[in-house]
Amino acid sequence: MKVALVHDWYTVSAGGEKVMRAILNSFTDKSYLRENPFTSDWEKIEADKISIFSLIDFLSKSDREYLLNGRSINASFIQHFPFAKQLYRNYLPFYRKAIESLDLSRFDLIVSSSSSVAKGVKKKPGQIHVCYCHTPIRYAWDLQDQYLELMNPMLKPFTFYIKYELAKLRKWDLETQSRVDHFLASSGFIAERIKRIYNRDAKVVYPPVDTDSFALAPKPRKDFYVTAGRLVPYKKMHVIAEAFRMMPDKKLFIIGDGPDRNAVKKYCNDNIVHLGYQPKDRMVKYIQEAKAFVLAAEEDFGITTVEAEACGTPIIAYKKGGYLETVVDGKTGVFFEHQTAKEIKDAVLQFESKEQDFLPDNIREQALKFAEKKFNSNFVKEVKRILHEKRGNAS
Repeated sequence: MKVALVHDWYTVSAGGEKVMRAILNSFTDKSYLRENPFTSDWEKIEADKISIFSLIDFLSKSDREYLLNGRSINASFIQHFPFAKQLYRNYLPFYRKAIESLDLSRFDLIVSSSSSVAKGVKKKPGQIHVCYCHTPIRYAWDLQDQYLELMNPMLKPFTFYIKYELAKLRKWDLETQSRVDHFLASSGFIAERIKRIYNRDAKVVYPPVDTDSFALAPKPRKDFYVTAGRLVPYKKMHVIAEAFRMMPDKKLFIIGDGPDRNAVKKYCNDNIVHLGYQPKDRMVKYIQEAKAFVLAAEEDFGITTVEAEACGTPIIAYKKGGYLETVVDGKTGVFFEHQTAKEIKDAVLQFESKEQDFLPDNIREQALKFAEKKFNSNFVKEVKRILHEKRGNAS
């Protein structure tokens, strides 16, 4: 059986790429397959018959080894565009043609990992396409204004044309949802969005979280808070910083970099420190030692939340989106209702009033529900079910 794995783009090792890594391992890890065997001829999947496709491939050697065990990627024609590594997002008008240009005709099973256009690959009769949907295209549907705000300033004069292209992309996105036989959603929140936009049902398979690297703190916690993530407007890092500016007796470390860095830095002072990008081991250490991990975005799932819980670190989070599926109010964290500095401040004070109720072992127990082995088990279970149904319908 030949399998094609399709991901939007490979540039760094981030959340979506780690999901595809786990999907690949679900098929190729022989020790794991012994526990979850593909028993019939139809269901048997051989590692050397798996190929990987994407719009572009600019992975570093170390990221390629970690994510793909050194495998090569079949990239689209965008790979050869000028400065594609840095400017691939500016080639949005070519995404549709590029993803459709990938030739997957020789494969039996297609698995796409899609938050953009990967789900739109073409298929022929008899092929099965399973889409692990991180979200329908957010910059075309729910976050168009933010996408336009963050685009290259040189493109600002072309805003009207880009809006026209986004409208075309939404139309294409709706039309090509029929190319997917089965949707898997990264959360119940995303399953609802898939239903709202595509009018399709989706089975929830939570993404894998590295609960081994993010371990319980070996030492007592220190007197500071931490937040981490890409500094983009929807993450609301500047609002978190503003909240801690209202609490000068409390320390906040901000980990991450991105286009919203200047909005964040203007709030930094003696008690608010922007650390910028930190290697994984340093980030883990900060999370392990923090009193709590603060988040204010509306996330589709929020892997960093579960990583913090794996460290036994309590969460202070916005009461919306994926956080409602990963944080247990009063046991692993506390919520605030609105993305304002005042409500974040009130949530911090609420947390401190009952800090002793948040037990690290209980918090980590919640995180283990999202461990990578759990993902592998659920993903393989769904693929086996889909293949079994297909075989039954064909007989």
